[in-house]
Amino acid sequence: MMKMKRSTIFLLLATFLMVGCSESDFGGSEQNSLLGKAVNFDASISDAFVTRATYYHDGSFNEGDHLTIFRQEAVSGSTTQFSSDTEISRVYSLQGEYASTVNLGTSWKVLTGATGTYADKRSFVQTAADSLVWENGSTVRFRAWGRSNLANVLNNSKTNKASFYPDYTLSDWITVSGPTETIPMKLLHLACRIGFAPKSGNELAGIELCTEASDYVDDTEEGGLTAEKKAKAVKDAYHTMCMPAGVNMSNGTLYSLTQNHYTNTSDFSTIESSSVISSAAENGLVPFGLLSADDIVNLVEHPQFMAVDGRRYMISIPYLMDNGTDQGSYIHLPAYTRFRVRLKDVNNGDKAATMNTEGSYHILTIGEVENNGTKVFADGIDLMPGYSYLFTVGYKYGKFTMSVNETLSWTVQDAVAAETASADGSIATAKYDWWKKALFDAYTNLKNGKTSSYLPEFKIGSAEEFLEFIHLVNGTAATYTSGLTLNGEPEEILYPNATWTKDDETDEEGNAVTVTEEYAPGYVFYWHYQPASSTTAAKFYRSYLTGPYSFYEKNLNTKPHFKITLTADIDLQDVEIPAIGNSAVHPFEGVFDGAGHTLKNVYVNGGCLFGYVKGAAISNLKIESNHTTSLLNTATADKEHAVYIAGVSVNAPTTHAIAHTVTGLGYVVGCVHEGTASGALVGTASNLYMYGCMETGSGLTSGTGALLGSYASGSTAFFAPLSSLTWGRFMCNYYDTQRSTGVNAVGTSSVTYLPQQYIRGAHSHVLKAKVDNLLSGDVNYNSLTSRQKEEMYGLAPWKAMNYAIYKYNTSVIGQSYPCNMQYNAGASLIYDNRYPQLSSGAPNSATYSASSYNVLLQNN
Repeated sequence: MMKMKRSTIFLLLATFLMVGCSESDFGGSEQNSLLGKAVNFDASISDAFVTRATYYHDGSFNEGDHLTIFRQEAVSGSTTQFSSDTEISRVYSLQGEYASTVNLGTSWKVLTGATGTYADKRSFVQTAADSLVWENGSTVRFRAWGRSNLANVLNNSKTNKASFYPDYTLSDWITVSGPTETIPMKLLHLACRIGFAPKSGNELAGIELCTEASDYVDDTEEGGLTAEKKAKAVKDAYHTMCMPAGVNMSNGTLYSLTQNHYTNTSDFSTIESSSVISSAAENGLVPFGLLSADDIVNLVEHPQFMAVDGRRYMISIPYLMDNGTDQGSYIHLPAYTRFRVRLKDVNNGDKAATMNTEGSYHILTIGEVENNGTKVFADGIDLMPGYSYLFTVGYKYGKFTMSVNETLSWTVQDAVAAETASADGSIATAKYDWWKKALFDAYTNLKNGKTSSYLPEFKIGSAEEFLEFIHLVNGTAATYTSGLTLNGEPEEILYPNATWTKDDETDEEGNAVTVTEEYAPGYVFYWHYQPASSTTAAKFYRSYLTGPYSFYEKNLNTKPHFKITLTADIDLQDVEIPAIGNSAVHPFEGVFDGAGHTLKNVYVNGGCLFGYVKGAAISNLKIESNHTTSLLNTATADKEHAVYIAGVSVNAPTTHAIAHTVTGLGYVVGCVHEGTASGALVGTASNLYMYGCMETGSGLTSGTGALLGSYASGSTAFFAPLSSLTWGRFMCNYYDTQRSTGVNAVGTSSVTYLPQQYIRGAHSHVLKAKVDNLLSGDVNYNSLTSRQKEEMYGLAPWKAMNYAIYKYNTSVIGQSYPCNMQYNAGASLIYDNRYPQLSSGAPNSATYSASSYNVLLQNN
């Protein structure tokens, strides 16, 4: 546990005696406006954006953090003065270890050596044996401050500067009347963070702020700034940024520390107890407003990017803390500010000579970062208390990309999450316009003769609509799903003529209450189509949801799948969502077409985007996430439809990237996973066709399957190698034998497949090959060593997989549920050293119909 020097305790208590404070005014300081936003840390530790400390409204926190609270001593004559008959003083300290509540009786310890007072004003020196129970009837007022221990600096022996990661908070005033034990807290975040997180499948080797002219572009020809002036402006801003090292309790501002103190201190667990300096010649904690601007540049420690759980953060005091005329101003980073991003080379393919990094680095310019086509920081960045600017960087689909989390403060982020759903889990304000419009347009087109059948086209283009889609499938779209009776027989009627009777309500005269849509809050109304029968004509009338909406319309004679299509990339912002079809009783049964778009930052409860699907088709979709994510959990074929999964890429840590279980007839075509994996691309299957797939995951257990984990009970070994050159069930599939050593294509079987089947376990660089590597006709493939076989292939892997997609698309099944994605590893990819990536567009039939692309004709 961190202990403070006794002299420091007396200094802080003495400071309280000199300064009178109200609940909304920290010492009447001019820095009051600089305090950060109130922090709601009610978030998952897995979220890259929030601090690893989780502070709740009741004061709970975890992860080895440290918090110390002090009694507020009243000043004579102050409006905050307490009754002298009830005043007491205590000083408590806590180092949290996953504490769910902050409770004086269990979690907190008396800070030994600190001075306390009884209600009769007798003072005493606190010892570890002192009681934690407050005196009944006494009023205690506290002020708290703490350090978020992101790098375990307070944990056991991890006290070196490499682990030092300050992220300070300060509480609002706390007034508690004894003998209450639990302390409510409202914490203000004082520091500002700039963070970098790697995109899935990437690792960060380092981040550097660019402060040299050689890092910048010279715009003088266009009447702009020279590279030298840009570099100087960024360097000047950086030199005003100071590393936090404590909290000044008198005015609610942060202390920094001198460069010498940072360099010469070995035990950083007690950094806050260091002496506060009074001049530039001293070493210790630097208070706000003491030193000149030059002293701040030359003497004070500036923040550094430090590694935390694979991410890199730089935490800064977010305002000018010198004694100049601009004292207290926010620090501004211009839009042309650049960061040098270095990524780790994870496959020894592009390692620099002296570092385990890529041979080159990448540049991120603040003003060029876009979200949905809009430059987020076109005017640069103001560093502000309580805000965090988090960039994600790395390779995505063949090129280096960068993006930013636009919810820049903790309170804003939590507000966004809170607006997603109401208390009962349903979206209270959802309009479901995209869904209702599709239903209405489908009937209108049918009625007007524009179409010959009723097939709504559901189009989703935003995160809000995607969440509405999930609620429709899961049956959580409406708060109320019963209790209304339609007045009269269903007929083609237009709103608002349709009326319903509330079954459980009556008016003063005992009559049932009639309601329309406006007066039925909690119900979701929509246009329902009822096809013609032998006795009735087709009808279209208003109805309301009574449970899940099936995208496999059982009321229609033809029983078609309804198609859901994405119209844009959708960023789900790491907000936890339920799986689509999260109940085996109500699975997803439609056709989901991603249209080549990407679901970004997916965070789904249970780790599977689709929970249960039945006779469904999922295609042309890319998934990116830092959370454990699989495409689906359980897929089951029905009597009329198989399971179709075509053109899906998963770039995320995963268990089974495509499916945990596929029961009955299933097709998995043109699917690829990149990231860590604890299981095969498909976990278990009973009657599966797999064409043109690739598993590049690391972490698979030696001796297990990379493409298929196991056959389901009672199924035949339909993936057994062919004995003749015929197109089979299992063709042109690859897996990486370097990222996961000793794995097999299927389960525990190490059988060897004919080379023309292209079932290849190969080295990373072979799977990334852009060109063919054919053996000459006089070489016997079977005479090669196992290592040679891993290096020799016919068509380049991306071409062979495209050929398999082409073959599937030209089949009867493929024409009904096509794969409109193709692998790309050609010149259009900016960077080498990448696996083949899925991009929009089916493989060109003119190209892949040529005999030169027929894998069965390759001589190896």
